Amino acid sequence: MYAIKTEKLTKKYKEKTAVSNLDLKINEGEMYGLLGVNGAGKTTTMKMLTTLIMPTSGEAELLGHSIKTDRAAVKQIIGISPQESAAAMNLTARENLELMAEVYGFSKKVAKAKASELIERFSMREFENRKAKKLSGGEVRRLSIAMALISEPKILFLDEPTLGLDVIARHSLWAEIEKLKGKITVILTTHYLEEAVALCDRIGIMAHGKFVAEGTSDELVALSGVGFCKADKRRCVVMRLTAFASRNTKEILRDPLTFCFGLGFPVVLLLLLSAINSAIPEQAQMTMFNIDKLTPGITVFGMSFISLFSSMLIAKDRTTSFMMRLFTSPLKAHEFIIGYTLPLLPMAILQSAVCVVVAFFLGLEVSVNILLMLAVNIPIAIVFISLGLLLGTLLNEKAVGGICGALLTNLSAWFSNIWFDTAMVGGWFKNLANALPFAHAVNAARDAISGDYSDIMPELIPVCGYAVVLLVLAVVVFSVMMKRNK
Repeated sequence: MYAIKTEKLTKKYKEKTAVSNLDLKINEGEMYGLLGVNGAGKTTTMKMLTTLIMPTSGEAELLGHSIKTDRAAVKQIIGISPQESAAAMNLTARENLELMAEVYGFSKKVAKAKASELIERFSMREFENRKAKKLSGGEVRRLSIAMALISEPKILFLDEPTLGLDVIARHSLWAEIEKLKGKITVILTTHYLEEAVALCDRIGIMAHGKFVAEGTSDELVALSGVGFCKADKRRCVVMRLTAFASRNTKEILRDPLTFCFGLGFPVVLLLLLSAINSAIPEQAQMTMFNIDKLTPGITVFGMSFISLFSSMLIAKDRTTSFMMRLFTSPLKAHEFIIGYTLPLLPMAILQSAVCVVVAFFLGLEVSVNILLMLAVNIPIAIVFISLGLLLGTLLNEKAVGGICGALLTNLSAWFSNIWFDTAMVGGWFKNLANALPFAHAVNAARDAISGDYSDIMPELIPVCGYAVVLLVLAVVVFSVMMKRNK
């Protein structure tokens, strides 16, 4: 007899199918892992097997008891530790354990004895008399599993047992879970391949409510290439970078207001300054506001808003458990920074391209030099992105909004030769402008669009230097932050 057997188990919510025709066989004493991302159907499957929800169709049996027709018997043989903190918050750890024992019909004396046994087993002595609401994440997880075991279940369900825990707490809990192997049947849902491989006898990988693969970790490597990273590190790195960069791209595109502002504000400036320059008497018109001079300047200045995007993106991630989850993944510091940079760089170039298209209608001459100018803008784009990532790593979301939104945009405006020639001011102002990358970037872009090719590299070299240094610095600072959080 199988501990768990399902046949075409299906759950639908109106038009959405959460689990579709699931056929599953789990042996007694087996530790089985359900692996998949959010929305894959893991939790829904667990809820059906634990009688929390009824399936739309299909059947499942736990040790021969139907989840449809013999629900009471199923409840007697299972224990469950859900994702959420499933404890009475104002009861102590010991009181929670005793309560669950009594709920399952044990006498007060036996309940106390069983609670003491599990307190020792899960190393909860130091916090047994502390209220659940004052426990740490790892302590709550230990308590939750102990509460699930208090009834001496034959089948234990662990739904994301280490979700939100730091690396040390995760591995500590793994050791306790591993002790259950062979004693009872355990079904464990997880996002982490590493966790499933470390703990489970067999793994079922779910996607869109269906099994896409099933077997031991070695079998899954052979069948689906799940473990290809060990043999092909380059491919693994590319895959991680692609996945993370794709997520960041979605974050940017799914904030249309910010995205459109980033693209549109430089265009508004271009139109406004062009209109002002054309409206004043010809003899008073500023040479720097001529469309061939103004366009390269605006494309560079507009990238200061890319710094704001990059800093806000990374700062926002740092305030959520999402970043902590990623810290326990194989992603390295430089992969994080590159993953943030990759979607922002095309956005910066797109921003420049939109400015150029508008400039064509304002009289800018169409030439191949436009493409050269866009290429020249790449190093300064990296400068702005790296600055944003560096500030977003060091500061909170509120602080980076002020610094990148105000300070950096002003620095790039006043020290960039966009509004006036810094040589006219001279002195320390000119020296500072020459020490910063902004004026060099504008000059290089103007040289590119005007065809002064020999003048491009002397201006571009300091910009490239800034780009390399800031990118490396962003990686180093992020690496330090990762180590602190771990």
